[in-house]
Parts: sequence; C-alpha cells; structure tokens
Amino acid sequence: MRLFLLCLSVMTLVNLKAQKTYKFPTDFNPYYNFKPQEAFDQIMAKPESKAKGEAVEHYVVDYIFREQYNFDNNAIYMDWSDVEVYLLKILNKVLPKDANRRNLDLFIRRSLAENAGTSTFGNVFFNLGMLSVAENEAFIAGVLAHEAGHYFFKHSEQKTEKYGVVSQIRSMYVEDYKGMMKMSRQMEQQADSFAIACLLKANINLEPLLQYHEGNDAQEQAHNSRSYKNMLKASSLSADDVKNRRSKVYNPYSSHPAAIERFAYVKKAMDNCNNCGDKFFVDSVFFVKLRRLAKEERKKIAFEESKLNSCMSYSFIDYLYEPKNIKNLYYLMEATRRKLYINPKLRDKGFLTEFVNDDDLYYKNQSVLHKPEFLFNTYKEFDDLKDHALITSNEKPFETYHQAFLYFTDQALKFNLNEANLSRALYYYSLSKDDSVKKYLEKYISVGNGLNIDYASALLKGEKNFPAKGKTFMIYNTVPNYTKFNFNYYLTQKRKMYNPEIREKFGKDTTKVDLLIVNELLGQKPQKLNEVQKIIHTIFSLYNDDDIDAFKKIRLTSHFAGEDGEATKGRKKQLFVYAPEWYNWFKEKNYSKLFLVEVVYQYKKPLELEESFNNYTGYYFDLNQDKPCFRDATRSGFKLKQKESEIHNELYSFLYE
Repeated sequence: MRLFLLCLSVMTLVNLKAQKTYKFPTDFNPYYNFKPQEAFDQIMAKPESKAKGEAVEHYVVDYIFREQYNFDNNAIYMDWSDVEVYLLKILNKVLPKDANRRNLDLFIRRSLAENAGTSTFGNVFFNLGMLSVAENEAFIAGVLAHEAGHYFFKHSEQKTEKYGVVSQIRSMYVEDYKGMMKMSRQMEQQADSFAIACLLKANINLEPLLQYHEGNDAQEQAHNSRSYKNMLKASSLSADDVKNRRSKVYNPYSSHPAAIERFAYVKKAMDNCNNCGDKFFVDSVFFVKLRRLAKEERKKIAFEESKLNSCMSYSFIDYLYEPKNIKNLYYLMEATRRKLYINPKLRDKGFLTEFVNDDDLYYKNQSVLHKPEFLFNTYKEFDDLKDHALITSNEKPFETYHQAFLYFTDQALKFNLNEANLSRALYYYSLSKDDSVKKYLEKYISVGNGLNIDYASALLKGEKNFPAKGKTFMIYNTVPNYTKFNFNYYLTQKRKMYNPEIREKFGKDTTKVDLLIVNELLGQKPQKLNEVQKIIHTIFSLYNDDDIDAFKKIRLTSHFAGEDGEATKGRKKQLFVYAPEWYNWFKEKNYSKLFLVEVVYQYKKPLELEESFNNYTGYYFDLNQDKPCFRDATRSGFKLKQKESEIHNELYSFLYE
C-alpha cells in the first residue's frame, strides 16, 4: 500500500528551514499531501476490492484517509526539519544496513502521550510525549527499532486481515476480542525481539529500555494502590519473583505484555551481553536541547488544549527539579486557577488527587505529595526527588487546590512574575471578593509589563469595551464524522459540498458576520487552524452539559422559565475571566460576539453521505455580557437527524428572529 502515498525525501527535510522552536506554517506544505483520493480510486478500481465490498471501504477510510487527517489536522509537526533529520540519523544507526529503510519516513506526532506508532504505509510517528521522557539516544533508538519491527513484520496488515472485518462491521464477541488482543501481545513481543537484536548489533545500550519498562512496572504497581514504600524495584527481583509477578499481572484483554514481562525479556538479553554499548552516538548536545524543548512544548500543548490535569502534573514535576523556572510556576498557578473556575467544588479537595487511584487522599483532602508514586513516571524521577523538602516534610506547605494556588502564586511573586497578581485577581473575582480583586488588579497594572494589561484595566473599571456593533465571529465545525464510531475523514471531506449553503445562509453580510468553516482550514492553513482549535478547546473545557441545559434558548430574544433563577446562579462563567489571553485577540479583530457551532454526524456505511444520526450545539457569547446562550438540535419522537438546510434554518432563527 506504500505505493499509494507520496514519500518525503530526507533531502527535502534537510533543505527546509530549520527551526529551534516549532511554529505552525501559514500555508500547508504540499509535500505532506499524500493524495488519499487517488489511492482510494486505485484501490476501489481493483476487482478483488469490489468482491470484498464494505470491508475494503472500511480499510480505505480507516487507514488511508485517517493517515492524511493526522497531517491536515495539525496532529503532526510539519517542516520541523532539524528534529526529523536528527531522529532519522538515530533510526539509520540502529537499523541493520540490509533493512529496507527507504520505505520508512519519520514524523513527530504532536501528542502528549508517551508513545510511538507505525502506520501500514511505513510512516513512523514518534510522539512529543515520548521525546520528553527520553533519557538518552539509546532509548530513542530502541523505540524506533520497535516501531520499525511492526512495519517490517507487517503487523498492521496481519491484524486487519484477520480481525478487521470483525472489529469494523459488527460488534466483537468476547473470544474474538481476546484472540485479537493475544495476537497484539505476540506482535509486541516480536517487535521487542527485533528491537533488542538491532540494538545489540549496532552496539547500542539496552539499559535505557530496561529502565523504561521498570518505570512502567512502577506505575502499574502504583495504580494498584500500592505505595513506593511497599513496591519492589524490578531490578532487585529474583527470577522466581519476576515469574510470580508476571502470573499476577497477566491480562487476556491487554494489547501489550505486562511491563514486568517486557523488563524480564530485556534483562535476559543484557545478561548475555558482555558489552552493553553506547547511550549517545549521534549528538548528545542536540539531544539535551531537544529533550528540554519537548518538555516545554508538552506543557504548552496541554495548557492550550485545556488539558489542565496533564499540564499541572508535568509542570509540578518540572517545578520540583527547577523551582526557579517561572514557566513552571505560571502553568501551575494558571492551570490550578482555571481548574477551580470550572469546578469550584475542588477548592477544598487534595491537590492532584481526584484522578489518581486513591480515594483516601481525595476524601481526606490531602495533596498527592503524601503519595508521590502517583506523580513520578520512573524510579529515576523518584530517586532524584525523594529527598525534596516538599516530599520529606511531615507538614506539607499545601494540601488542597486552594492552598496550592496560593502557594504557587506566592512563589511566583517572589520571582517578580507579575502574572501572579492577575491570577490572584481573577481567582478572587470568581469568589466575588471585590476588595481583593481591586487590590491585585491595581498591583498588576502598576507593575506593568503584564501580558493582559488591557483586560485588567477594563475589568478594574467594570467595562467590557467591545464595540456594540462589532462583528459576530461564527465558527462552523462539521469535522466530526463517524461510521460505526470510527472517525471518517473521507466523509468529512465530502461534506464540503454543503459549504456554499452555509456561506449563503450566514456569510453574505461580511460587515456583520465573519464566518469561518473549519473543514476549509484542514490541510490548507495550519497556523489559522491552530488558532481556531485553541478557541474551541477553551470553550469546550469551560462549559459542560449542565451549563448548556441551564442557558438553552430557542432564540436569542426568547426568555425561558428560570433564566434568572437559582438554576443559573453560579454558572455565569466568563470567557475572559477563564482565559484572559483571548481579550486582545477579539478586540483587535473587532468582534463583539462569538458563535461556535459543532455538528456531529453518524453514518451506517463508510462511503455514503446519508447519515443515520446527526446532532449539533451552538455556543453563543455576547462579549459585553456575562452569560452565554446555547442552541441545540430539536428532536421529537423518533427523529434522529435533520437535513442540512433544517439545521441552518434553526441556527439562523436562533440568531436573527
């Protein structure tokens, strides 16, 4: 199938302008357009494809078009040539010279997950999250060799051939699923074996892989409600201990072998190795810079995508290593404040405990510092930080989210980070403590050089200052399309046929409405798409289903029962109080209103545009008012969908009638 995709050459990557930090390009680079429609047409023209029918259609949609979507939707870093070339050098070092390396291309996936993957077409995706936890080049080499093994052994094709129809066309029976998971575990073992053989042949150290699996074993133990005091380090276990633990952690529904099993396999290879090889062999200086950049980029992505738990976890570990790094303090205080703005009930709950597997901490309102095993990814982190004052002290400097927020802002103020004054002001604003709001806003403005001085000044004066006759920024998002709950990018592309209707309905008067249709940015304008994606993430994280129910309207001019009653008190979440960085952006664009429409489609068949179900929600904000309004799909009886024109008419009526 590789023939159906256009390859990127290494020389092209080398000649592209190198960047020290990643910036989304203004325009989409055509080198990343793999022309999935051409591949689709070639596959569907074959007689055997017609014979297999819907199974082939699922394959085309789920593999070829999804592959392109990763690039079109900003899930992959594009034109980050210096990083890509560096990782290609590591890949070339670890793979045997007789390996068919020309069929492998390497990309950096813009993902927080500590993972990597290989597609059917030979594209190796190394996640940013995996880069951020790498300790050396030997670890990267081991991961890349493992993923190359999946490609060389054609694991994806084998799994699709045997289980693709089962998993995609009908619900899987338990035995089918268990069989698929067993096959997956066997493939992981084969890829591990290939990677170890490659590392040994290239004289690359196996210890980093050993430590990685040991760290994963630590996490598996921690999430079984055990503490580090009771945990045994995998490297200290005897062969019988390892065998005993493997029997206890065996899971027939897991796609990967248990970490202790993979640890034992690497350890056996190391025991038979007289010379364990090098940990650095390309450019150790570049590696150190890249790892630091990856760690900073990961926090930035988590913050921009409003993944606040992840942002706090990453930043807190980095803060323990570097307490004077003001970026860590900024992320900690702002992520904590925003989390409390969304969910005030967490104010007196233990810091970072509501999502770990320990109810004891949560209900005793104790911070995660009492059980740091939930924080650390590896034994190395624990060894590095176990003597840190915040961990060893019997009396913790904070327990609850409220206390943690005050602690982090205090620390930030010690380092003259003025944003801490605005964070304090906005926090007290959410608590209706007017005197404290005024105090910290005045401090923030008087110090100057703040990121959000204009917004702070408007808030202090009680003004919004958005033009009464400013434009409405309307975002129309029809990207979410699914068949059998699998994302369907083929039909996302096909739905562009309705864009002229949307523009005719809402975009005729450009003096009043600035209409942006999200699907038109995919694979076209990465920088603008990223900007819109951040707005969407912000809104979706701020407002939940209860908020939508509380402020639901048929029309903007309508008044529903209880609109100003008890049900809506405490739900008046303000966009700029939550995310003040958007204030100047909207003012500069001359927007005074925002209307985000999210439409979701569900289909019975992968290539037919007739949907079996659709739904939509409109998020409306007058930026000069404090409360939002929402408009969702009208459903009655057995009605599961509406025509595109009906959706447009309802939304138009909501806005203008």
